Amino acid sequence: MSKGIRIISVLLIAVTLFGFSSCGKKYSDDAIAIAGYLQYFDKPENVIVNKIEKCVFADETIYYVSRSKYQELEADEIELLIVYYPSSRTTKTAFFLDMEYGMHADIKALWDSRDTKATSTHVFSADEIKSVTAEASEYCSKS
Repeated sequence: MSKGIRIISVLLIAVTLFGFSSCGKKYSDDAIAIAGYLQYFDKPENVIVNKIEKCVFADETIYYVSRSKYQELEADEIELLIVYYPSSRTTKTAFFLDMEYGMHADIKALWDSRDTKATSTHVFSADEIKSVTAEASEYCSKS
């Protein structure tokens, strides 16, 4: 009887560990990074993203995002960088307009060095943009 209880206990522990660890990885890092920015919109699913470029560095990944106007008072296009830290799954946002005035100089310097310091780069296709923004919007609604 005690041997049966031990086996069941071990099985329950294994299922719990593997089951909960897979829940945390339901969303891709790309979606979590983009959601770090989309979370500030009332309706993230309505944000039109025109371009996403990803550059992977040693400790962080930088996403260049160009999006269309969301509200009437905005410019026709907004460009920004999203810095994503995979180890903590957190983001930091830097707008190009702000960087022109000297803010986020460290992010701008890292972005400018992408040709020599990035371990990989990727420009998202239209289908990839559609997919990752849909996933990011879903992530925003869940959190």
